Amino acid sequence: MRVIAAIEDPRAIRAILDCLDLPARAPPTAKARPIEQPDLPFPDDA
Repeated sequence: MRVIAAIEDPRAIRAILDCLDLPARAPPTAKARPIEQPDLPFPDDA
């Protein structure tokens, strides 16, 4: 594959995506989930 054109006009990009029945906007991103931290055994301080 090689790049043969770089389309920068937003109206042209929207027209191409509409013609291909593709969304013009990226899907929304999900919120980050917290990572569950395992309980790690630590040696007793003696």
